[in-house]
Amino acid sequence: MSLTQNKYNVFGVHELDDLFTGLKQSTQKSIMMAAFRKASKPLVVASKSNLLARTNAKASGSLYRSIGVKPHRRLPILKIGARASGNWTGYHGHLVDSGTRMRGYVNEKTGSSHATGAMPATNFFKDAVTQSQGQVVDSVGDELFREWTMRTVKAQMKGKTRW
Repeated sequence: MSLTQNKYNVFGVHELDDLFTGLKQSTQKSIMMAAFRKASKPLVVASKSNLLARTNAKASGSLYRSIGVKPHRRLPILKIGARASGNWTGYHGHLVDSGTRMRGYVNEKTGSSHATGAMPATNFFKDAVTQSQGQVVDSVGDELFREWTMRTVKAQMKGKTRW
């Protein structure tokens, strides 16, 4: 299975680049991650609603609860989608989204084959990406500026000069 990654260029944020130059690396990452997390909210909401509309999944189901954002450990990158976690929560998200071909198995002792069927594709996440793509890309710059402003005000209230 190949992962699709979308990369976008955001123009008009040279002022934010200038503001980020004086900040520590960890502060830069935390500001970017908070902004990206807020900007990706429409994608998470759209994928959850598509999942409920196209399958017989419940809002209390493990796949529904696993849809969200997960930050990268070192880089300011978010992974958006079904988050695989303990007790096999979210591990089947790609199967529900893309579907499977006809599957089956062969009994070793008898040599007979048994078809277990195919899972039809619902494309709940792929369609959510196309639905909310423009909204997410447009809100990234606004969220970055809003988050930077909030952090600046907090630092000034605490009397810090270097944060």
